[in-house]
Amino acid sequence: MRLPKDKYIPILSDKVRNILTAFSKSRSEKESLVKRSKIILLAEDGTANKDIGVKLELHPHSVSLWRCRFIEAEMLLAVTESEAPDELKNLIVAILSDEQRSGAPLVYDNETRCKIKIMACQNPSDYGFTASHWNLPMLQKSIVENGISDSISM
Repeated sequence: MRLPKDKYIPILSDKVRNILTAFSKSRSEKESLVKRSKIILLAEDGTANKDIGVKLELHPHSVSLWRCRFIEAEMLLAVTESEAPDELKNLIVAILSDEQRSGAPLVYDNETRCKIKIMACQNPSDYGFTASHWNLPMLQKSIVENGISDSISM
């Protein structure tokens, strides 16, 4: 019977442990890197995900995600440590960083967005309004009336 990955205890070399310990105590690194380093160090001590979550104020699912991601990279860490030790710190940062997200597709092309920004930076009176500052309904109406876009949501 195999243990689920979130029950595995990561095996850390002294170099990896030292890097994670430095990250976990850092006041200049991103908070996410500090917390994720702490997750791995606590996991190495055999601490359960639920207990790590309580200690670090994280949901156990988040703890499991980072613990599993680190465990999946153990072989790569070992190879890097032996073949390119100068890259080990960067690799750990990469492992404990968020993956790129594609995000939502652009609704408006760059030209349309520039036209909207230019309009928003001008005085509403230039477009027939009596107000001194734009509000969203006025800007929306003006964008449609001036043919910049067929519609725009607020």
